[in-house]
Amino acid sequence: MNNPVILNLRLRRLMEETRIYTERRISRRQVACMLYTNEMYLHNTIRRYYGCAFTDYIARLRMQYAVQMLEDPDCSDLSVEAIALDAGFGSRYTFHRLFKEQFGVTPDGYRKRRGSA
Repeated sequence: MNNPVILNLRLRRLMEETRIYTERRISRRQVACMLYTNEMYLHNTIRRYYGCAFTDYIARLRMQYAVQMLEDPDCSDLSVEAIALDAGFGSRYTFHRLFKEQFGVTPDGYRKRRGSA
């Protein structure tokens, strides 16, 4: 079934339940197979509902996950690098660059700011 509404619901459920986005080498093809659809339907659904490409969608999910970890007091002993790798980013550098682009501050600065709030 390739109804975009249903496919989007299945995609969201897959991401929430499996956190497959934290796997460093996840591909559009793998996700499409997991959803029993093809890459083009998946691509079109992500474009329609999230306004971006698959890689950007995955990066957004990873960033949300990393932010949750940075804000979680139970994760305060984890290094930023450990959080970046756990969220699925390939390197601390990539994580820092994307984080600063999105939030205007480094992950360390964000963590410190949240700690003083």
